[in-house]
This record gives sequence, C-alpha cells and structure tokens, in this order.
Amino acid sequence: MADSGDLLRMQQDAIRRVRSMQQRAQQSIQNDSPPPPDAAPASAPSAVPARPKRKLKRSLPHTPPAASPVPDSEGTLLLVLLLLLAQEDTDPELLLALLYLLM
Repeated sequence: MADSGDLLRMQQDAIRRVRSMQQRAQQSIQNDSPPPPDAAPASAPSAVPARPKRKLKRSLPHTPPAASPVPDSEGTLLLVLLLLLAQEDTDPELLLALLYLLM
C-alpha cells in the first residue's frame, strides 16, 4: 500500500497535469477564435437569401415495439426460453422476470 508521501506526490502530479491540460485547452481556444464581426473580409458575398431548412423524413414508418412480437434475436431467445420453462412447471416469478425482459 502506498504511504502518505506517495499519495501526496501522486495528487500533486495529477494537479500539475490537469493545470497543464487546461492551459493547452485555453491556448487552443484563443488560437481558434473567429475574427470579430467588424473585421469581415472585403470579398464577402452580398446579401444572399438563406434557404429554409427542411426536416428529413424517415424512409420507413416507425413501428412501435408492441407491434412486432419478436423484435430481435435476443427477444427470440428469451421467448424460446420462456416457452421451454413454462412447459417444465418453472417458478412463476422466473417466468414473470423473463416476460419483463421481453418487453
């Protein structure tokens, strides 16, 4: 187990690394900051009307989970397990738990 000197040294090292990362992030933000609005380039295009954005429609209609009896392979496995255990007179709480997982 590490003694208190090692623990203190590791904490100080972690603090030093955090400060170093924060300083690098701050420098990166300052270097990437966009120019002020009044310093726009002279070759900026003149008032081009913006196009209205369209919402994308889904290609397939959304099917609610209750509409499909077996949604995926995990659901199929749970359903088969549920049927097998129901035939073997298994504990009803286990069957209810499997039904819950199937939902």
